[in-house]
Amino acid sequence: MSNGSHLPPNQASGSFRRNRREEEQPAFVQGSSRTQDRTRPNDTGPGDPTEPFEFGEQSKESFGGNDFAGEIVQKAETVIEDVRRRNLSKGLAVGRLYSIFDLDGDYSDSERRKRHEGFEQFMDEIEEEENVQKAAAREGKRVEKALAYRPYPGKRESRSCTPSTDRYGLPFRPREKGRSASPNGEADPAISGGKRIRIRRDQLPWAARDDEFASNTTDSSCLRNQELLRLFKLDISWTLSDIELSPTAPYGFPESEWRHILEGRHVNLDTVLGYLHFSNAPEPSSTRLGEQEITFTAAKAATHVTNAAEWTNAWDAASEAYEFVFEHRRRELRDYGNQIRRLFAARLPQAASRVIAYDDAVRKYVKGATAISLTDFHKFNHLADAHLSFDGIEAQKREGKRRAAGYGPGPSGGGRASGTCDRFNQKGGCERADGKCRFSHYMRYNDWGLPEPIRAIEWTEYASPLPSPPPSVIQDPRVARTITDHPHLFQIVTPIHVDDFENALTSHPNRPFCDSVVRSLRKGFWPFAAIPDDYPLVYEAPQPEIEDEEQIRFLRDQRDIELSRGRYSDGFRTLLDGMVRMPNFAVPKDNGSAWRQVVNHSFGPYALNLMVDKDAMGKAPLDGMRSFGPTLVEFRRRFPNARLILWKADVREAYRLIPMHPFWQVKQVEHVDGLNYVNRCNVFGGTASQILFIAFMALVNWIAVCVFAISAISEYSDDHFGVALEDDVEWYEPYQKTLPAPQAQLLRVWDRLGVPHKESKQISGNPLTIIGISVDTTTMTLSLPDDAKSDLLQELDLWCDEAGQLARKGATLKRWQQLAGWLNWAFNVFPLLRPCLANVYAKMRGKSVPSAKIRINNAVRCDLSWARDHLRSASGVHLLECAHWDPHEDADLTVFCDASLEGMGFWIRGLNLGFYAPTIDTQGEEFIFLHESLCVLSALRHIDSHDYFPSHTTVYSDNTNTVDIYNTLKASPRINPILKAASDVALESCSDFKVLFSIPGVDNQIADALSRFDFDRARAIAPGIDIQPFTPPRITLGDDV
Repeated sequence: MSNGSHLPPNQASGSFRRNRREEEQPAFVQGSSRTQDRTRPNDTGPGDPTEPFEFGEQSKESFGGNDFAGEIVQKAETVIEDVRRRNLSKGLAVGRLYSIFDLDGDYSDSERRKRHEGFEQFMDEIEEEENVQKAAAREGKRVEKALAYRPYPGKRESRSCTPSTDRYGLPFRPREKGRSASPNGEADPAISGGKRIRIRRDQLPWAARDDEFASNTTDSSCLRNQELLRLFKLDISWTLSDIELSPTAPYGFPESEWRHILEGRHVNLDTVLGYLHFSNAPEPSSTRLGEQEITFTAAKAATHVTNAAEWTNAWDAASEAYEFVFEHRRRELRDYGNQIRRLFAARLPQAASRVIAYDDAVRKYVKGATAISLTDFHKFNHLADAHLSFDGIEAQKREGKRRAAGYGPGPSGGGRASGTCDRFNQKGGCERADGKCRFSHYMRYNDWGLPEPIRAIEWTEYASPLPSPPPSVIQDPRVARTITDHPHLFQIVTPIHVDDFENALTSHPNRPFCDSVVRSLRKGFWPFAAIPDDYPLVYEAPQPEIEDEEQIRFLRDQRDIELSRGRYSDGFRTLLDGMVRMPNFAVPKDNGSAWRQVVNHSFGPYALNLMVDKDAMGKAPLDGMRSFGPTLVEFRRRFPNARLILWKADVREAYRLIPMHPFWQVKQVEHVDGLNYVNRCNVFGGTASQILFIAFMALVNWIAVCVFAISAISEYSDDHFGVALEDDVEWYEPYQKTLPAPQAQLLRVWDRLGVPHKESKQISGNPLTIIGISVDTTTMTLSLPDDAKSDLLQELDLWCDEAGQLARKGATLKRWQQLAGWLNWAFNVFPLLRPCLANVYAKMRGKSVPSAKIRINNAVRCDLSWARDHLRSASGVHLLECAHWDPHEDADLTVFCDASLEGMGFWIRGLNLGFYAPTIDTQGEEFIFLHESLCVLSALRHIDSHDYFPSHTTVYSDNTNTVDIYNTLKASPRINPILKAASDVALESCSDFKVLFSIPGVDNQIADALSRFDFDRARAIAPGIDIQPFTPPRITLGDDV
């Protein structure tokens, strides 16, 4: 650093100010024309920036004898002296010290640390001097007020006054001259001389940890943010005023948010948005009382960010302001903005509030980015869970505030918030099932207006990383020797362009999950398996004897295909240590016109599927009709008169794209035509096969939607589908034909990533069968294809036949599970038939052996016969008729139900009709629950039997168990007949009902009075009520299994 005293006065100061100070100041000070001449009115004298510096003698021992110390100390002491003489303002002094210590220079870690320590020591001196001067000013004002409340001429401010607050703004009582501040009142030699002890940063308990962080971190941006924020906090007000006068600063950005940026706090985008559109946006105001500045907090912003467009406008303005101050954060700000925009794009417009809240939480969490940056997305997973997931705690709080002013039950109009409880519809349920939840609990499976299931691409943002083989597997010397001694048998084979795939995921927020999938593509996937200690080292399951020449020829042909694609190893005869061989055979498909290979990983006591930890694996997300339905309805609402077309894209040999880890390949040995072959890739019969494939394919979809901006895609394992305008087509070169634009764009993404596909499987049209369900965009209906419906009815006939083979011998647990899965698939179209599985699930409960036989009882036959009869006459679900309707505002009739030990009662509010009936003789501990459920059914049947003709009926009950079973259509076998009867009413009348919890109030008192036969109380609450008896329906309750 050159000594300015060796130059002529004009050259010394000019060179110093232009070349040094402009380089060392933050970006918003560099480039400002005022940096060469801006001074405060009293900045004159020896400290005037237009004069050269004068340096006195100073020892180097303050900084341990370093070579640079003498010159730096001389210059720094000159600055401190100018501050004491009031010839130099604090702001200019800070700038000079920052330049003197050259904090941005390229030095070793130790030298850089010493420069920072020296800078902080001199800053402490400046702050101490400032406190003394402020205290003197306050003392002078106090004396002036005591003497006639006017300026006291000739009074000089005393420097001996001690300030009433310390450097951190904490109050303390000024001590008398010559006395210590110790509790016992004795003089403290360390401070009795009148000089306050200065805290050194190395004395702070966290200083060492901070230094270690600074030396170990690879994020230079965070370190730079720390330096700048410490600089700004020395004089926030002066820095803020400099920004306001800067001609290069973004125009129209609110002062309050500039202050937040300089203080390392998050920017309020509501305030920013208000400034973009309104000239009277709220701002904090301040006034002075003596030497104290009092700031009045700004009123809350009248404008709020509510959608993606408003967020983008506000963020662009905020990002520009951030970049003005922290120029080095440009890319971070851009990448973060792009990520939030992708989150908006991946969701329906109704979910925008979740993304906005997530963004706000992330920026509050990051603050000034001194330890983490906005692009450390994987560190925000807990915030994503809280704000973006449908059962997230913060999402529920936000929905509560939003709905709190909604319509409540009864004339009182209070107590119940409008809308649906999202958490209630999730797997875990709502923890407020005791009735304290302010949101409506009702069945959501028929509620197409809201995106209740989590979509596959959303799941990738919260999914846990895929596992690697556990140490116990890797460290098994015998298996490891098999793999290392025979490397030609165990290889990683996949057509996926892993490098391109990894590069496309750069901005994905869930880095651990993405990294685990990329790692697995390179090293092999592990299927969540834990290998028990008692499993044999080598296991060879018996192979079925195959005599059919056509089947043998098919297995040989299939083997040759696998060999040609590298997915089978070369053949060998003897199983090696660690190898497991499962049965391999073929079964007919397509009515016997073709064959399908089966590798049975569930066979025998040492089956591979028994090793898979299902709890650790979790469930794979599948975008079924509950996900696609809202997309289709929203598309039709946007284009009410347009011709729409459906499209479907299929991945070729889907599961086989996934390479397995060598330590799992060793257990995937298959026998064909006398030889053994190691199967190197994922098989169709594995318990974890689907979730491993979806983990990869969901990320491919995320790339398609969030990186390439393809309109929303639904994914059901290897099937991908969507809707488009009929005339929105693009040319797809590999197939030499036009396709619906989203379909063509998706195929190009697949080509880029190496995902194979076959032309014959890429189809479009209207109507179109998607995941086995016929979808028609013209009539807006979902229905089972005739052949699929016929197949299901035939299967149900076998189960319902009292004299058939299944009735005599029973069915295996695997077949029971297949039936349940088949019916659950049909519930996409016929959700009101869910009660038919109550006894099926009860019979399967506690069973785990797939081949074990389970007998069919009369209760199961009765339920399945009921479903079969409805299926024969049902036509499907009309999406628009089943669109979301608000149970408070859209209901044609509202009914309140209650039950007591004496009787049951319900009241139809709009008609002011009351009904009562005594309880029935019944045994069991569920007396009230049973009668509450029966009362709801009675109300539905009464409405159906009279000429009310409601399309939508809302029923309130104060029994949470009753609300639960009607919302889920799942109950114990004993109560299940009541649910079947309620479904009968809805199916036969083509109407819809929703059952909600009623918070105690006026309306509940009416139903309660009717259930207790207290008619006088009912008439007092509802004058003119017409009270009549009713006969409960005769329901034969089931038997608990």
